[in-house]
Amino acid sequence: MADNLYEPLGKYIQLCNERNVDCIYGADDLRGINNEGKVFPSKANIIGVSFHTYKIAHKGYFIYNPARLDIGSISCLQEETAIFSQMYVVFKVKEDYKDILLTEYLCIWLRRKDFFRYVAFINFGSVREMFTYEDMCNVLLPVPPIAEQQRIVNEYQTIERRIINNEALIQKLEETAQTIYHHTFVEGIDKENLPEGWRMGVVKDLGTIVTGTTPSSEHPEYFGKAFMFVTPADYYNYEKYLLVTERGISEEGNSQMAKRLIPKESILVTCIGSNMGKICINKSDCYTNQQINSIIMDLPYYKDYAYYYLKSQKEILQGSATGSSAVPLLNKTQFESIEVVIPTEKLLRNFSRELSPINKHIKLLSKEIILLKKLLFFLTSKLS
Repeated sequence: MADNLYEPLGKYIQLCNERNVDCIYGADDLRGINNEGKVFPSKANIIGVSFHTYKIAHKGYFIYNPARLDIGSISCLQEETAIFSQMYVVFKVKEDYKDILLTEYLCIWLRRKDFFRYVAFINFGSVREMFTYEDMCNVLLPVPPIAEQQRIVNEYQTIERRIINNEALIQKLEETAQTIYHHTFVEGIDKENLPEGWRMGVVKDLGTIVTGTTPSSEHPEYFGKAFMFVTPADYYNYEKYLLVTERGISEEGNSQMAKRLIPKESILVTCIGSNMGKICINKSDCYTNQQINSIIMDLPYYKDYAYYYLKSQKEILQGSATGSSAVPLLNKTQFESIEVVIPTEKLLRNFSRELSPINKHIKLLSKEIILLKKLLFFLTSKLS
C-alpha cells in the first residue's frame, strides 16, 4: 500500500440529499447506526414525527453521524432502501469512478481504527465537534489498482463471513440453553406454590456481592495489562462470556485493589442507566468499575442458573433502581436484595451438567471470533 498515491476522497464521492418528501417510507424503514457500524431499526421516539424531511439512502450508500463518527458511527447500507434522520450525512461513490474505487474497499478503509483516530484529531478543540461532509472530502486515502482492492475485499469478507457464521451459531446455542432453562425452571412454576425443596431467596444468597471501582486519576500506574478492567462498554453485543476488555489493571493496581478482585466464572451485571441489566460471565480474574455489581458464586453450579434467571429479570432490576429517571442506579444493597427463586441443588447441578457442552462450544466460538477480529484489524492496518 505504501507505493499508492494518497488522493482526496472528495474526488471520488458525491453528497446525497434525497428526502422522503412524499413520505413513501415510514417508521418501519427508519434506521440508525451504532458504534460498530451496524445499521439497526431506530429506537428514537417517533410519536407525532413526520418523515418528509428524513434522508433516503439506497444500497451501497454511506451514512454517518457527524457527531459520533470518531467512535465508529458509519456504515455502508446493505439493504435496498432506508431512511435516516436529517442529522446523518449520506454520500456515495460517483458513478464515473466505481471502476476505480470499489464501494466495498472504501467501506473497509473507513472502518479502520486509524480513521476514527484521525476524525477525533480533526474534531479536537472544535466547538462544533462535527466531522462535516467537507471534512470527509478532505480525507486522503490510497487508491490501489482495482484488482488489489478486490483482493483486499475478498480476504476481508471471507473473515467477516466466518465471524457472522460463528455469531449465528452462538445465538442458536444460546437459544437452546434458554429453552432448557425455561423448560426446567419456568414452565408450570408458581412462586406462590413452589415445588418441594424450592425456596424464595435474594441475590446475596447466591454468593458474595462486589461493587467495582475505578482507580483514581492520581494513580495512572494502576492501569496496565495484568487483569481485565470491565466497564459497561465492554459488553458489546451481550456476549455470554467476557474474554477481552479495552482497559486493564496492572500488578501494582492489583496490590492496592485486591479486595475487589472478581474471580473467573462470576456473574457481572451492569447497574446504571440505559446499560442496566446487561449480564456476562468473566473467563479470567478481573476488576470492574462502579457501574457493575458482581456475584462471586458460593457454589459453581449456581452460575448458569443465576445467569439466565437474572437475564429474565431486567425489568425487575430497572424497577429496583433509584436516582434520577434519566440515570437510574441499582446500588449494592438494592441489587443483593432482589428476589430470586432458588430450586433444589439436584436440579441446579443437573442444569449445570446439561449446559456444560453448550458452554464449551460457545467459549470456543467466542475465542475464535476474537482471533478473527484481530486478523481483520491486522488486515485493515496495512491499508494506511
